[in-house]
Amino acid sequence: MKTTLLFIFIYLSLELFTSQSKSALYAQTFFVNERFYTSLYSGDVIINTLRNGSAEIGHSLWLNRKNGNVKAKYFAHTENGKSVSERFNQWKTGRKIILYCSGAYTTSGDLPEGLTIDNGNLVNRNINGTTDALVVVEAVGGIRIADMDRNDCISLQSINRSVNPRFSSSERQIFINWAARQKATVFQTNLLYYDDTRKFGDVSDKAERRILVVGIKSDNSVVHILFNIEPSVSLTEISEALFNYLRYDKEINVVGMINLDPGARDIFQAYNSNGLPYSDINGTVSLSKASNLLVYYYQ
Repeated sequence: MKTTLLFIFIYLSLELFTSQSKSALYAQTFFVNERFYTSLYSGDVIINTLRNGSAEIGHSLWLNRKNGNVKAKYFAHTENGKSVSERFNQWKTGRKIILYCSGAYTTSGDLPEGLTIDNGNLVNRNINGTTDALVVVEAVGGIRIADMDRNDCISLQSINRSVNPRFSSSERQIFINWAARQKATVFQTNLLYYDDTRKFGDVSDKAERRILVVGIKSDNSVVHILFNIEPSVSLTEISEALFNYLRYDKEINVVGMINLDPGARDIFQAYNSNGLPYSDINGTVSLSKASNLLVYYYQ
């Protein structure tokens, strides 16, 4: 009898353990999960409430690139006397905007930090040696994230070679020339994960966070996921929790995870399919203060 009761106890304990989210095995501080909020554009855009356990901590926006209708664009700087917000407001006419948010961090001179190119035009040629993500926003609306710690940082198919703009001035110029021909847009930021591997040290400072993931789903389609985390949290803890949630609960291969700027430039707004802004999915800083802007739209 005692043996039977012991067996039942062990069995029920195992059932309880395996019923818990796999990511709980990895995230000690955060138990990341999502609750459905809304679906837009025939499911190409899914918005969820992001939670830590049962507490709401922000939102996640799943931007599915499978059909090629969800596209990204980046405004890196002023152009022809027009501010970033003026450029965006002119460009958005007739387009279905999904969201906009601040992207790269900004220098004291109001330039995006690190190597920056806007639609082929060079904005800042100085490499930031501490930010390892080289982000290329392609003219067709895709995003490529490259690791600047790798010798073969980024493959440029049109010239049949790989380059790393950080390694030498000549490779930097080759990349700048390529971006000019391709009308590519480029910026640098913190690389958190690359190819399912952690790429940053411990960051204990707590702040609001905005994190972008480029991932591969189980059907081999590409998805971009923007996480907007409203409470002040450690970048180390929240990025580890998000990675493990995506990798083990959602079975997403994390091609790249990058840190965006939600600090003094906490510029963020999401829209519904009628073009109306969500009052609860936004930042605290006016669009007019934008020094650069990452935009997603539906076409």
